[in-house]
Amino acid sequence: MKSKFEPDEGKGRKFKNFFCIEPDHYKNDIYIYGKWELNEFKRPLLKTLWSQSRKYNNKVSIQCGDDEAPVGCVAVAIGQILAYHKRPNTIVGRKMHWENMTNIDTGDLFSNIYSFSVDDTAKEDIQYLLAHLGDKDLLAMEYTCDRGSSSGRVLEALHNLEYRSAYFTDYNNNQVISEIKNNRPLYIQGCDNVTCHAWVLDGYLLKRRTVTLVTTCDSPDDFVRMGEQTVELVHNNLGWGGRADGSNSASGWYHIGIFDTKGEKDSSNMYKSGRRDYQFYKKIIVNIK
Repeated sequence: MKSKFEPDEGKGRKFKNFFCIEPDHYKNDIYIYGKWELNEFKRPLLKTLWSQSRKYNNKVSIQCGDDEAPVGCVAVAIGQILAYHKRPNTIVGRKMHWENMTNIDTGDLFSNIYSFSVDDTAKEDIQYLLAHLGDKDLLAMEYTCDRGSSSGRVLEALHNLEYRSAYFTDYNNNQVISEIKNNRPLYIQGCDNVTCHAWVLDGYLLKRRTVTLVTTCDSPDDFVRMGEQTVELVHNNLGWGGRADGSNSASGWYHIGIFDTKGEKDSSNMYKSGRRDYQFYKKIIVNIK
């Protein structure tokens, strides 16, 4: 949140007293907040809320006990971006029915492998896509059972899948906003103190409200200043699944530049910075089109 009025405790009253006729006339500051107004809104571009396991990994060849290895966060992120753009037409020899793979049930906000309108062929397409994105000539996924699968060939895979204009760059808020406004979901990767993760940024929201600061004095001359507060949120599709009505764990609207999946979630669906924030080594892939 950005504001023109920041608390100045610890600086003494010297600055505040300046606004009153006599230095000792200062009493207190009163903040009056207007209503939030939505200035810009780009709803989430992705229709999907896919995950790494729970049926999504049925076609992975590596076995982990009674289940297959997770497909990995990189495969889920890239797979959902491909599903958004609905190309290429085939993945490793299999035709993709992109429209059916992203069908949304009536009343829902997103599609997943459990959606009634995603037929059996489309479900198999999703499983096939996520498994074969891990092939050696694409992501070359390194599958494991005890931690997330990884890949170092993200950009090469995108280029091989017809997205030749895509490129890596350091994370930048302005570039994120520009890509989303131009209908291009972004691939993002980042690390906390222990692990790394890859996911998708695909929505943007900007809202503002007026703030009136009244400095009251023991005199008729109160001092009034006008300003505003702004909030910028970005929608994060974290590739951990979630319910199709949008009420899910972790994926949602975050303060721009903050990727704390363990933060406290308040009633406005915004996450606050705290522990286990994917704040290190942030890179994005832009111009995916």
